[in-house]
Amino acid sequence: MNGYYTRFAIIDRYPLPPKVRAALEAIWDQHCTELGDDNHDAIRGRLGVSIDRITSLLLETSDGRARCFGLSLALACAATIESYDAYVEQAIKLIDTLRENETTSNSSFLHLLTKHELLELPQAAAEAWLVLHANVDLRTSADQREAIRLMIESCIDGYAIVPGSEGRRDLFNWMLVDVIPAACRCELAKRIYTLEWPWPPIN
Repeated sequence: MNGYYTRFAIIDRYPLPPKVRAALEAIWDQHCTELGDDNHDAIRGRLGVSIDRITSLLLETSDGRARCFGLSLALACAATIESYDAYVEQAIKLIDTLRENETTSNSSFLHLLTKHELLELPQAAAEAWLVLHANVDLRTSADQREAIRLMIESCIDGYAIVPGSEGRRDLFNWMLVDVIPAACRCELAKRIYTLEWPWPPIN
């Protein structure tokens, strides 16, 4: 397995209950040889059960976990948005609002793109923006599970964070050993995976 995250090793700064650690390791093992396919329907099918399990972990105690998870993904998507010059200033303002604002009122999020603006963007930039929109949905919608599903699919099945399929498994590994453990402690990931990371990794 090639990448930055090649083994299931949750760092010491994320002490987790044994049940949570076991659940993440089971998801890791389930996808050990998958996610390198370009068949998006197949990937989405494989991810379905895992997304349900991840969502249950994130929403088990409060939505604070889900918000930290979503915000870590949003920060990772920022580099994609910047690389396409896709409403960068609006994205920065929206992410700042997400970091500072705990309200559930739609009126607090003034920097969302319209459907027409999203359709005009390249696929990767549009999917990165969908992750930002889903972060708002976590705060304003009753269907938090759907918001989490959209974020994960946009990143793993789509190109919101990394282009192509080669880094897809590694990106998923990052979620399992860095983003989700941090979110379970209501923290942001310590390392933010972006398309600026060299691929393949430089040894």
